[in-house]
Amino acid sequence: MPLTTPHTTGTRRPTGPSRRWLLPALCSAALLASPMAFAGHHGPDGDHSRGKPSAETCERFQDGREGRHQQRWQQHQERMNERHAEMAERLELTPAQRQTWDTIRDEQQAKWQERMAERQDRMRERCQEASDEQ
Repeated sequence: MPLTTPHTTGTRRPTGPSRRWLLPALCSAALLASPMAFAGHHGPDGDHSRGKPSAETCERFQDGREGRHQQRWQQHQERMNERHAEMAERLELTPAQRQTWDTIRDEQQAKWQERMAERQDRMRERCQEASDEQ
């Protein structure tokens, strides 16, 4: 005899184990599967083109042509330099503090330049690998 529960209307509805656990099981399965649904195929063999740059990109890189966002980048740099100076004025730094403030900024920019050089080296290698494959 199936398990049933009486209702106020006098009709009976089955509430067996299959019905009682169905919704929580579906919700749990959806939550467990969601990271896999959003995960991509990353890595060198993934479906992203990061590992193999296009011929046009390599040509621009090897010719030393400026990127398409170079003007916007220069404007951004100018705004950041102005912001750095305004922050120093707002903080009312003493000359010694201002020197430290500027030294920190210079160190940050030097680290950024190192990272950019590493990225350019990786790009040079990827372009070389792509040209070797052709």
